[in-house]
Parts: sequence; C-alpha cells; structure tokens
Amino acid sequence: MDFVNTNERELFALISRSPYASLKNIKILVDFFGNLQVAQSASEPNWNICFSDEKIRESFIDVLTRESGAYIARLLSLGISWVIYGEKDYPSQLLTIKNPPIILYYKGNLPANNVIAVVGSRKMSSYGRVVTEAIVQMIYRNFYTCVSGLAFGIDTVAHQTVLHEGGKTFAVLPCGLDDIVPQTHNNLANQIIENGGGILSEEPLGHEVVPYSFPKRNRIIAGLSQAIIVVEAAQKSGALYTVAHGLKNNRLVFSVPGSILSETSVGTNRLLINKEVYPYISEEDFLEKCHILKNNKLPIVDTSHDLLLQCINQPKTFDEIASELKIDESQLISLLTILELKGYIKNSNGRWHRSSL
Repeated sequence: MDFVNTNERELFALISRSPYASLKNIKILVDFFGNLQVAQSASEPNWNICFSDEKIRESFIDVLTRESGAYIARLLSLGISWVIYGEKDYPSQLLTIKNPPIILYYKGNLPANNVIAVVGSRKMSSYGRVVTEAIVQMIYRNFYTCVSGLAFGIDTVAHQTVLHEGGKTFAVLPCGLDDIVPQTHNNLANQIIENGGGILSEEPLGHEVVPYSFPKRNRIIAGLSQAIIVVEAAQKSGALYTVAHGLKNNRLVFSVPGSILSETSVGTNRLLINKEVYPYISEEDFLEKCHILKNNKLPIVDTSHDLLLQCINQPKTFDEIASELKIDESQLISLLTILELKGYIKNSNGRWHRSSL
C-alpha cells in the first residue's frame, strides 16, 4: 500500500508506541486525517469521529504528543533505524502475511529474500545441537540466510553457527531494541550486527515483555521466511507458534524427527502427523522442495489486480482462485492482502468476494 507519507517517519515511530498501532487502525487514521501531522494537531471532536473506541483514541493522542522529541533522540542515540510498511526497504515477504507490522525497528541490516527460519526448544539436547549446526551450515552453503529469535537453545546455536561460518544472520526480538531479552545475549546481538546481519523488532523502546510478546514475535520470524525448520520442540514449545503462523501464511514447514523417548521431540514428532509439514530428512530433499517453491512463480503483470477482481465476481475459495488464475500461492496471498487492505474485497466463511456483494 502507498498510504505511508515518508516525510512523517518520526510520527510513525511515535505512534508505534501505542498497543493499538495495527495496520488496520493506522489505515483508518490516515484515511480520515490524510496524514499523521494533521492527526497530531487535530481537535477532540475530529478524533471522536475517527475512533469511537475511547481506549484507541486516547492512546493515539497520547503517543503522538508525549515526549516526542526525547523518544526520537533516544532512537538515534542508540543507532536504531526503522522502516515503515509501504517503504521500499520494508521486507517484501512480510507483505504476504496477515497483520504485518506497521513498523520494524532494526540495528544493522534488514534481511532480503531467500530466508530460512531455524527455531526450536530452549532446552535442547545434544542431538538438537548437532542437527542445528548441520542444518545451518547447509543453509549458509546454499546461499540462504538464517533467521531465528536470539533465545536460549536452538536459536543461540543457529546464530552462533552462522557467525562461525562467517555469514549473516538475523534475530527477531520480542522486546524493544534498547533492552535485549535475554540480557545475557547482548554480546551475541552485537556480533550479529558486526557480521553484517541485524536484530529487529516491531516493539518500541521500553516495551515490557509479556507472554504474548513471543507468539507475536514468532509471526514475524515466520513471515520473513521462505521455509521454517523446527529442530526440537516439546509438546507446548513456543516454536510451535512459529509453525502455526507459517502454515497460516503458506510457508514451507519442516520438522526434524526425534527420539520417541525425548521430551524435546514430542512437539516435532507430533507435527509430522500434519500432512502440511514435511519431515526434514536430508539436505537434498529440503533443497528440492525449496527450489520448487522458489521457481514456481508467474510473471507479475500490471493487470493482476483487475484479473483477480474479475475472477471473484462470485464468492470463491482460495484454492478455486489459484486454480482459475493458475497463479503461485505466495503471489496470490500478496494480491489478496493488498486488495483487502484497500477495501476492494472481503473474506467471509472462507470465500473471497468483492466488498460490494
């Protein structure tokens, strides 16, 4: 979408401090006021018209005016950059997920394409360590980029292995970049940045990490990735949230089979019951499946939006649209997302239709 006014970058950083700063709410705000500068100085009656929900309204007014200069100054003093949804540097893979972050704060660089997520248990086994090292070496050898969550266990080994190979890795955090979680991984975060990778988060400075912060972060890990590999996961492992987001957004998901006697393999073994999840059995098998996904693309044409709108003159399922247009799933997700956010189409009971229906 193109509603982001890049001259208002600092105001977008300010409004991201609100817990209600979703893409949907920001679009409502910008559509109503025209831009954030107008919103910042708007009268109370206009705000009341824009948002009937008092909590949303008061939160936005507060963050657009409270300590605005100090917040931006602190970002700059910490060397933190940010990219806004709609800007050219915003990671393109995130455009295809549901509820993409309105802003990404980062130190270092942002990941490009060909990203593979490696996730798993914080309490890994020796088997998990060896497998993670082998998988990450394979990723680096084949010119993919590894992303993970900087947590203990599998995440740590994934990042460290890339760094040992001399490659770039990226960490998505559940916290603001001014207070790394876990704090003992500050040095690892700095090594990632120094080696040409980056750490990133949608959370503002001073964000207090709560249980929900982790699944929220995991949707970004999944969204950035072409494929997700789960090395080890207990029955209720947080890594399973990454898998759920990946499957919801049509990412390839691989699970490493483990011992039936190991608690850290209960989750990964159960995933293999799901027909949408592939077992990670070899480098060759993995690369073959990723190669098919990578190269199964339809040339993008200027009339793609019109063709899609013509296709759904009657309500249709995702599979029916993909079959009729003979279009790659990842491209179709992107088109549907863009048209839905622009208000042209809606999804009701699993079927897509024009908003006028």
